[in-house]
Amino acid sequence: MIYFTADTHFGHEHFLKYTYRPFSSVQEMTNYIIDSINNTVNINDVLYIVGDFCGRTGNPMKYANKIKCQNMHLILGNHDIEKRCGDYFTSVNQYKEIKHQGQRIIMSHYPMRRWSKDYRGSWMLYGHVHGHLSHEDFSDNRKTLDVGVDNSPHGFRFGTPWSFDQIKRFFRRKDQKSSSLGIDIDDSLLYDKRNVVK
Repeated sequence: MIYFTADTHFGHEHFLKYTYRPFSSVQEMTNYIIDSINNTVNINDVLYIVGDFCGRTGNPMKYANKIKCQNMHLILGNHDIEKRCGDYFTSVNQYKEIKHQGQRIIMSHYPMRRWSKDYRGSWMLYGHVHGHLSHEDFSDNRKTLDVGVDNSPHGFRFGTPWSFDQIKRFFRRKDQKSSSLGIDIDDSLLYDKRNVVK
């Protein structure tokens, strides 16, 4: 199984306030997200982290060693320092294209509105914006998705990585709701900060 997440910002205290994450300390936030990953992603699964693994002054090893998955790939974000990350990930890239079960997937920390093979149904998975573009992802028929931890749909535990199958269902639902007037938004999918379970 392959999974996707972004913007974990482990040990990055600034992001408690910037994203209104409801934790009393950066350690509580970090532990919560790591537990969410470990409860979802198994040791032999593949996990793509689409940028901002930890703060620029943080030690990636400290957090990578707590994640049980042994196949982690990092797509660099603006808070990642490449030379400090290379030893702790299976691969480190500025940009990544993969094909899984016939589906082309494009990953960049920064959202794109045109990307490789978008006209042939490729997916654009990104982070960086902390849920601030979720309305676009949910309301138009482009195959874009913010896979960051701050963009959890209702009923989806904060910090939990998206699986390939969940993203496939998300885009299939969007396709089914497409019409000449656009997408009929399902409010049950929209991000709800009350979904953080403690």
